Amino acid sequence: MPWNIPVKEQVKLQMEITNYCNAACPACGREVVQENKKPYNIKLNSKYVDLQTFKSWLDKDNWINLRRILFCGNYDEPATNPELIAICHWIISNKKLFPRNPEISISTNGGVRNTKFWKELGELSKLSNQIRVNFAIDGFEDTNHLYRKNVDWKKLQQNWRSYIKAGGIAWWQWVMFEHNEHQKHLVEQYAKQEGFRRVKFIGSWRTSIDSVIHTKDAKVETLEESNSITPDCYVNDLNSMGLYIDNNGVVVPCCWQGVQNGLSDVYKKNDGDFTQGILNGKNSIQEILDSLWMENFKKNMEQGIFAKCVQKCKKNIRNTYRYEKLI
Repeated sequence: MPWNIPVKEQVKLQMEITNYCNAACPACGREVVQENKKPYNIKLNSKYVDLQTFKSWLDKDNWINLRRILFCGNYDEPATNPELIAICHWIISNKKLFPRNPEISISTNGGVRNTKFWKELGELSKLSNQIRVNFAIDGFEDTNHLYRKNVDWKKLQQNWRSYIKAGGIAWWQWVMFEHNEHQKHLVEQYAKQEGFRRVKFIGSWRTSIDSVIHTKDAKVETLEESNSITPDCYVNDLNSMGLYIDNNGVVVPCCWQGVQNGLSDVYKKNDGDFTQGILNGKNSIQEILDSLWMENFKKNMEQGIFAKCVQKCKKNIRNTYRYEKLI
């Protein structure tokens, strides 16, 4: 089998359903996208994955064990997709295709759409008990905008209140920076007052708002240095990872391979026809996993050929400062 885990055994699926975003976070991959970069070009703010396309990507496979669908891409703000609620409705109502009633986890900066939209999504969350929204809020009114640039605090506040008041399940996700760590002790009480169910703290190598640096234990080898290194890959751990699908329908083993540099690296070094790894509305994800393209992909990952695999998944490089707390 070219890929170790067939679709019928997958428990998680991460998807990017648009390439639009309202924010301009300094360390986001959007800030370093190079248009016309070959062999994999990315053009931002140009595409939504509509409901029919979404259906055609998933309706040909066996999702008998799928327990979680994450709408959290490398370049997207999921809530900008005008058909997000329709997509959620389709997943929730399709019991035959998704018999385990997978949780739908939506990551958002909360600064888009209006209170009517968030109220409707909150009502669907309450009714189905399958939708959870992770609001990425890295501070309060005086600090959140320092990293979550272009996100208006008052609009964000109105949106999460509308969603929670309607019965929506909400988590508060807080990325730690130097400029907001002094407020960490305040967030739990405030989040509880606002009706959030959980606070999720993430320690990051994004230690400042203007640069991305790694910790002293996270030395990143160049590709030349890493050719003999086998990454400590965890894509075959069913409890940790799932497949990743970007807004163009490209299927890869994890989100790190879904960034422009990662995909460009894959396309340069993988043997075979890269179109075998893209959903086109007619093929299935299992066909992609069974393809020669994915077989070569797997071999190259195991041999440490791809720079992203080594940079992100070699031992001691993964971020360990991450915890969640019920409130």
